[in-house]
This record gives sequence, C-alpha cells and structure tokens, in this order.
Amino acid sequence: MPPSGNQAAYAAFRLDEGRTLQGTLGWGTIAGQGTTKGCKQALALKESYTMHWHEYARVSEGTGGVLRYVVVEVGAGD
Repeated sequence: MPPSGNQAAYAAFRLDEGRTLQGTLGWGTIAGQGTTKGCKQALALKESYTMHWHEYARVSEGTGGVLRYVVVEVGAGD
C-alpha cells in the first residue's frame, strides 16, 4: 500500500490515474541523499500532463494480475 497523503519523498512524482502534473516537481524533504544524488534540482514543467492508464494485458485474476501502461506526450521544449 502506498504512503497516504503527501508524506512520501516521491509524492510530487506520483503517477496516479487522473492526476495532473504541472508546475515544479521536486523531492520531498524526507528524501535521502541516495535518492536525490544527481537530481537535486526541481523539475519545472512548462505544460500540464494528466495521467491516463490503459490495460495492456491480464496475466492472472486479482488486483496484481493486470499489466498497465501510461504514455505522456511531451514537446521538444523551447
């Protein structure tokens, strides 16, 4: 089960169904040095991107038996 609320170090980067990513995304204050090594600068998005997951294949019954994917088209930037 994922952490509730925005307590996780990666909360800004969650790709939950229907979530719109926009603005500046950065690691939470509880992120360790190993997590942020080489990526301490926040990511600034120029556009907004809404996550829509699609079913790829069902390999077994139950909640863990579905393979899903999300595709996010982004521009080349300015």
